[in-house]
Amino acid sequence: MHLDAWQVKQASFSAMFWAIAIEWQFYLLFPLLLGLLNRYGIAVLLVLIALMILIRLGLLIQGHDLQLLAYMTIWGRLDQFLIGMLVAVFYKTRFQASPGWDRMLLVSVVLLAGSLTVYNQLGGWISNGGWKFIWPTWEGLVWGLLIISYCSAARHLPQLFSKAMVSIGTISYSIYLIHYLVINELISRQWLLQISPAPMWNAMANTLLIATHHTFNFGYYLSLNRKTFS
Repeated sequence: MHLDAWQVKQASFSAMFWAIAIEWQFYLLFPLLLGLLNRYGIAVLLVLIALMILIRLGLLIQGHDLQLLAYMTIWGRLDQFLIGMLVAVFYKTRFQASPGWDRMLLVSVVLLAGSLTVYNQLGGWISNGGWKFIWPTWEGLVWGLLIISYCSAARHLPQLFSKAMVSIGTISYSIYLIHYLVINELISRQWLLQISPAPMWNAMANTLLIATHHTFNFGYYLSLNRKTFS
């Protein structure tokens, strides 16, 4: 529980591997959390989420590094895992696609865009601001709302769009693990696109460049799989 995932050796290739150390701890805890959920219901998950917030608040008051805590330890991300469990329970037991949930998709997209904008303005990932004691919980809630509302609105979307989302989801974790490597290479080789004096447009152009790179890699990966297993 106290593992500092930043102790994982850092290099351009392994810079994001700290996330694996955190997720292993989640998977080790999951049987216990599932047992508590089955025995006591969702109340126990709500109590644990509140406990995570209080722990981070207490550590903030004591002067601890909130950036390190929020990203590199289980204390910073366990409530997001618990929110995911709550979303799964809701989807299984109470969720019904409806026009109301369809409209919530737009609300969740606006909330997500606004939250990420504020996050960026407050300093983003490198910030050690006190607001990070509540950020993981808020982030988990917004993404949970997006997932549930998408599950409702998906019935109106073209099948091709859904397949595209599934394809992205299939490689999303791989994209996360290697995106730093790609960005590092683009910077070190001075291959970043500069299409405008405005940083925002340059950021969007380079995001598309990185997405194109990952799409090509995914297509190549699928072709290798077909050759290997056919």
